[in-house]
Amino acid sequence: SSKNSADYSSPDIPSSPGRDTNGNLASKEVVSETHAMIDEQIMKKRIDEEREKENELLRQEYLREKERQRIKEEILEQQLEADRKAQKEEDETKLHMLHFMEKQRQQEEEDRKQKEILDEEERKKQQMLEEENLRKRKMWEEENLRYFEQRIKEELAEKERREKLLKE
Repeated sequence: SSKNSADYSSPDIPSSPGRDTNGNLASKEVVSETHAMIDEQIMKKRIDEEREKENELLRQEYLREKERQRIKEEILEQQLEADRKAQKEEDETKLHMLHFMEKQRQQEEEDRKQKEILDEEERKKQQMLEEENLRKRKMWEEENLRYFEQRIKEELAEKERREKLLKE
């Protein structure tokens, strides 16, 4: 055949086993070389396919790992957000408690001052009562003293009168 089969196939792989690149019958040596070349190409193709499969598996594993990492980070972020929210609520609760305690302290201070004022007023009233009682008691004692002085004077006058009568 005058037709050149090299135009239709790659130069390292003959168009059909047992023929040269011109389509002529080839020698045994050329045939076995050709078979070896074909086997080598088949092996290379299988190795490439295996590599391709491994690469695809590795790529899928990489993507799964990347997705797992993304999910982990998402969960971590949610956890951090929940922690921040809980901390904020705890801080607000503490703040409310501090305000409440401060108001309570102020109220207790006000109550204490009010009690001091009332106690002072009560003490003054008590002191005034005691002074009034002391004054009344003094008046009563003076009154009693005058009464007894008067009685003694009267008794002395009566005694003197009797003694005058007795002398006469």
